[in-house]
Amino acid sequence: MNGVDFWTEAERADSRGVYWQRAATAKKLAYDHDEVLRVATKRLASRVSYTTVIAKLLAGTFTLTELENAYESILNRAIDKRNFRKKVSRIGVIESTGKQSVGGRHRPALLYRFKSSKVEEIEPL
Repeated sequence: MNGVDFWTEAERADSRGVYWQRAATAKKLAYDHDEVLRVATKRLASRVSYTTVIAKLLAGTFTLTELENAYESILNRAIDKRNFRKKVSRIGVIESTGKQSVGGRHRPALLYRFKSSKVEEIEPL
């Protein structure tokens, strides 16, 4: 075992029909999973608006655009880029790593990280 791939050949063969889908468009799930998914996404959207729980869903370092996209995906609405960046800066829960992203199509963006690994309450976004 290489330490990364824990699936057996049988598990891989059994997962051929598995695919990723946006939670907002997932329908006709098994058992009561439609309701479970609906409640979970509603609770997550509520929590990301007043806590730093979104840090648990991002990589250790991220760009402000990646953070903004994560919020937009979870809240299922567009966010005003300028106001979002001002508010995130004012709240003070993230910090620059001093490094830049590499490999993108555009100029490198600054990388950030959350100051604390604990989920904290913040001013609502």
